[in-house]
Amino acid sequence: MIYASGCNQGAIYVAFELSVLHRLKFKSVALPVNCDPTVAVFLKRRGIAVSTNDLTQADWYRSIAAVQNDSDTLDESDIDLILENAYEPKANLLNPDLEEIFGPIDAIWFDNVRRNLERLNSNLKFALAADLVFRVGQYVKSFDQDTKHLRRPLSRVFRDLNRRIEPPKLSTVSAQAATLSPEEFIAQSQGNLLFLRLNPLFAAGSSKPDWREIWLRGPEARPASALCEKFTTRAGFFAYLARLLDRASHFDQWALSFLDDGFLTSTEIAEFLGRFRNVSAVYSKDFSELTGHRAIIVTA
Repeated sequence: MIYASGCNQGAIYVAFELSVLHRLKFKSVALPVNCDPTVAVFLKRRGIAVSTNDLTQADWYRSIAAVQNDSDTLDESDIDLILENAYEPKANLLNPDLEEIFGPIDAIWFDNVRRNLERLNSNLKFALAADLVFRVGQYVKSFDQDTKHLRRPLSRVFRDLNRRIEPPKLSTVSAQAATLSPEEFIAQSQGNLLFLRLNPLFAAGSSKPDWREIWLRGPEARPASALCEKFTTRAGFFAYLARLLDRASHFDQWALSFLDDGFLTSTEIAEFLGRFRNVSAVYSKDFSELTGHRAIIVTA
């Protein structure tokens, strides 16, 4: 579940979403605002056909690696190619913005690895490698000035992360990853269930490119808002949500997932959803002691 602060998926919220989805009967699902592939991966392994949509290239590559991928992995020759001369300074950085994000030394590693990814022979392997780089970036950003001396060399971290990733499992069901506007994705998708996360939908309307997009695309980096309407008011958000639901009439079931955080409330969403369909259930889990919020899923 993505919340107003960005696209980070907490394990406790994933567990809640999965616990509710296990109660619903469906053979296929579409996620117009995915951002984190965890739920989609679990559903795919249950034999459910999954279609995901991400609003940034970075999240799309994560979904390609984790959801759409059935069999590809990075072998040792791929890893050697990706990490070749990773710390060797070039005359100029391909992406100078990385120096501001990571500092001069780490920027060399991230810049060289990005160059090397272009030498991989498949889009799937590019996605797998990019996902690992995102994880290395999270590793780097988990340290501050007082703890950075504890860090390990980034190439070693990259190799260790690759060894720890669970290999993909061949699936007989369809699994597709897209990067479209939510409107386009909903109109083009088929499935029994529409699973729509609301908080990231609102957050996307005012987002800026994060470091992953800048590393991936350089000056062409775009925020999630490039594929999503920009919101300045609650009324604008709910008008946009109404247009999405109008396009989703071909889905048998809807499930709207969000945090009751003061901006969105269970009563308000249930009443809003009731304008389109009869609400069948409201599921909630109180995480206030851990996060200060309640997680809600409303189905119709």
